[in-house]
Amino acid sequence: MQRKWRRGALAFTLVEITIVAGIIGGSQGSYAGALDRAKRAQCEHNLGQLYLGLYQKDLFDGRLPEISFFSKEPEKDPRSLLHVMGPDFRGVMVCPTMPEDIKRLGCTYVFNDALSGKSLDTIPDRKGTWVLMDMTGTVRSKENPDQLSGPQPHSEGVNVLYADGHIEWTKTPPRLRAADAKPEAGRPAEPQPPAEAPAPASPPVRLPQIPVLPRPQ
Repeated sequence: MQRKWRRGALAFTLVEITIVAGIIGGSQGSYAGALDRAKRAQCEHNLGQLYLGLYQKDLFDGRLPEISFFSKEPEKDPRSLLHVMGPDFRGVMVCPTMPEDIKRLGCTYVFNDALSGKSLDTIPDRKGTWVLMDMTGTVRSKENPDQLSGPQPHSEGVNVLYADGHIEWTKTPPRLRAADAKPEAGRPAEPQPPAEAPAPASPPVRLPQIPVLPRPQ
């Protein structure tokens, strides 16, 4: 028997369209949030694996390796994190939130080179001493060096690895002091003030030349 359809039976009401649009919009938001959390978890995994590698080197050698703060050419720099950790750790050197041109560097984490050559056991406050963090954590506000500046890949925050092995996601990462960092390989050391000159109350933040990174869509 041939079924007859009433005219307009296949049309949608405004209420139905609004409900569907709301569901789709909510799904997109949920997907974006889930993707961000997954990438953040992958970044945390990377830092955790790097800590295990550094801990092993400290255990066997009695100290951490000599590692530069950040290297623009990690493949060539013998003191870069990428070079020191070796090929077994290449898969955990890059944060998944970084743009492709930054990922091509091969390493997207900065190292607290005030710890180079030191043993983890000699650090008085391991829980409060940072070891590695997302490179975008070095982009700070000029007015307040404790605050991040510009868009951040991880929902306006960064992952930070501490000397006791725990990892924190934070919008206020540890402060970077000029006295804590050694010059990058191939770069001359910055001139130091004379001994009689009083130390500044708030040492300036040392920032590598890193482009402002767009937030992933």
